[in-house]
Amino acid sequence: MDIPRIIDFQKIGNPEIGYISVAEPKGELPFPVKRVYWVYGTPENSERGNHASKTGKQVLVIVNGEAEVILENPEGKITTFKLNDPNTGLYVPPLHWKQIRLSEKAIILSLASSEFDESDYLRDYKLFKSFVAVQRR
Repeated sequence: MDIPRIIDFQKIGNPEIGYISVAEPKGELPFPVKRVYWVYGTPENSERGNHASKTGKQVLVIVNGEAEVILENPEGKITTFKLNDPNTGLYVPPLHWKQIRLSEKAIILSLASSEFDESDYLRDYKLFKSFVAVQRR
């Protein structure tokens, strides 16, 4: 099974001039990027996500602030990741229910494996559980 994991990006620079990090599909990223989006302007303790993707993969990078990402895999195992370093990303495989709790003014960037397709989303938790039960048969 494809598992969530933290990806460390190369950090180039120093404190005097700042840093740059690079993510490339032939390097750190486990897929070619087809869509990029970011969430910003978040109020304190806002929550995003609350859905799963049937086939889409993504890498989440916190650009500013902090995020707590709670993932539930198809077997029901829950893993929590704290993102607070723009030098790392969280790989989220398909069929993982995702909740994202963001600090005030957090900015989180998503590098996605596919273009937006509403039919790929499971936005109801009970439907997610039913869908993964059918997939495991």
